[in-house]
Amino acid sequence: MKYDFIKSNAEFDTVIACDVMQVSLSGYYDWQSRPMSKRDLENQKLLLMLQKSFAQSHKTYGIMRLQADMDRQGTHVNHKRIARIKRNNGIYPKQFKRFVSTTDSNHDSAVAKNELNREFDDVKKIKFG
Repeated sequence: MKYDFIKSNAEFDTVIACDVMQVSLSGYYDWQSRPMSKRDLENQKLLLMLQKSFAQSHKTYGIMRLQADMDRQGTHVNHKRIARIKRNNGIYPKQFKRFVSTTDSNHDSAVAKNELNREFDDVKKIKFG
């Protein structure tokens, strides 16, 4: 994580960044030259699959539905791993608000008189009360 931070903030001097992050300069350069681990390669492949499935769902699938979709494709992945990959890559489903009816038209009460009759210019002429 520290090495990723140093690499992503390349505008700072590498020597100073390594000193601030308390890592050795040689360790940082060794990390850069190492090939990606098998797990990282699998996560990148899984990320592409998740992005495709997420896009096909019109950006509505959450963790559990993505996991079910991966299972249907033959890739069995733990939901916690899917959650971590989604979180690290900023993949969040759309949030929909439920429709709430605030008007009750089915009542026996009297309907209020339309005093204004949509003539807002003549508001001063109407006598209230």
